Amino acid sequence: MALQPADRVKFYLVLVIAILLVPITLGGSRTIFNDGDVSWHIATGEWILSHGTIPKTDPFSFSWADRPWVPIEWGAEVPLAAAYRMAGYSGISALATAALVALNAIVFTNALRSVRPLPSLGVVLAMDAILIPSLLARPHLFAWALLAFWTVLMIRARERDRARRWRPRS
Repeated sequence: MALQPADRVKFYLVLVIAILLVPITLGGSRTIFNDGDVSWHIATGEWILSHGTIPKTDPFSFSWADRPWVPIEWGAEVPLAAAYRMAGYSGISALATAALVALNAIVFTNALRSVRPLPSLGVVLAMDAILIPSLLARPHLFAWALLAFWTVLMIRARERDRARRWRPRS
């Protein structure tokens, strides 16, 4: 079904709002830094980048020095530290914005499979409104996009009644 020119303009306007404007507004907000753990995650990522390994003991605490420690969020802390090295807190904000753009794009395009563009925008806006209180530049922000992507893969695999293949056939 081809869109008429007027419908095409509306579609692209909704697409830009859902996937770009809302995440840029939210990711560019200073409120994403309203948590002391943001600096902790950056410092942990910096330590990992500087030492080339994941710490086995807490390098930051005098009361827990030399005690076993596993930084379970290191997979997000390294990109946070790299973004900070490149552009300071602006880099962190850009990384957070990119994660939100990815999340909104995944949810919006998946919603388009079932409903028209305007209701799909409503789904994305409702999701963003629910996420705002938890919108901090912390590892869970990146997990949201990964979880949405994984969920879409599982839905599509279920529709095909088969498991998702991770490797090409030999």
